Amino acid sequence: MISPHELTQIFAGQTAANFLSPSVETTHQFAAQLVKHLQPGEVIALFGDLGSGKTTFTQGFAKACGVTSPITSPTFTIMHIYRGQQWPIYHFDFYRLHSVAEAQALGCEEYFDGDGVTLVEWPERAPALLPPQHLQIHLRIPDFAASPFLREIKIQRAEVAA
Repeated sequence: MISPHELTQIFAGQTAANFLSPSVETTHQFAAQLVKHLQPGEVIALFGDLGSGKTTFTQGFAKACGVTSPITSPTFTIMHIYRGQQWPIYHFDFYRLHSVAEAQALGCEEYFDGDGVTLVEWPERAPALLPPQHLQIHLRIPDFAASPFLREIKIQRAEVAA
């Protein structure tokens, strides 16, 4: 996994990190590790193909925040809100959106600077809505046939023009 020192550097935008997660449990542990370093108002953009582990990461994240209800992808509802012990979790899925205007109509930007942490699956569908500074997590399946649970995970602080 990633050392606390590396996470500090990532959050400061000084570096990016890559690692291999061999299991769902390891992906959940990584998500739990991040929870310890986050503050309300953080936005995490989750990139990856279908089945790459975006919702799996969110499940581990929510569990580490004390959420006991089932965590599912909000593909059809676009957004789920979970009540964590520290702060709410706003979970968006932009997969079904066809334009930035559709995402704006949802009012998702109001949650980005709010009292919770926001996770966005398929953020590439509305990149202009992401705040200038956010975390990016890229998940990829390197070889499903050889190892269906192995994931490559990259984390970095994005700095985009406002």
